Amino acid sequence: MDTGAHIVCNLVVQCRQTERRRNFIAIIIGSMLPDLPIIVFYAWESLVMGSPESLIWSELYFLPHWQNFIDIFNSVPIILIALACGIYFKKTTLSVIAISMALHVLLDLPLHHDDAHRHFFPLTDWRYMSPVSYWDPRHHGDIMKVVQIAVVAFGLIVLWIRHPNVLEKTIVACLGIGYVMFQIFVLVVWSG
Repeated sequence: MDTGAHIVCNLVVQCRQTERRRNFIAIIIGSMLPDLPIIVFYAWESLVMGSPESLIWSELYFLPHWQNFIDIFNSVPIILIALACGIYFKKTTLSVIAISMALHVLLDLPLHHDDAHRHFFPLTDWRYMSPVSYWDPRHHGDIMKVVQIAVVAFGLIVLWIRHPNVLEKTIVACLGIGYVMFQIFVLVVWSG
């Protein structure tokens, strides 16, 4: 799933109770953190290094130093340590961030093929290479992209209805606009 879809899914799952609503921003941060290294990687390689798109996603993404950086933020053991610290030290925000990261990882697990993460790094280099990809048409990515857009649209409607607070509605609206803009970017830059 792309980052916007992770944010929406996390908010739908976790913002059902009043207590969770107080952690709205922590949920967003936690659902973004596993993808943050990929965003840093892409910004560095495209904007700073000037690497072509084809090289970025076919070779540079798979370099060991980038994979280590990316997989640290997708590591179940590291996320569980963060969750345990949040619970032990009674830091609700840290616990919510860790839970959001864990949900992100659970949603990614069945939706990555060639670009699968090492979800148990640094304990093992094992990767679950799913037969389904959220983006790659060789692995049903064309179908999954439509499913993902439908899930996000439904999730945004649920969040809009569920959150009467003006600030939360503004965040939901921004998420929707950001998601549409990202899909346009993908069509123009990565598919064109």
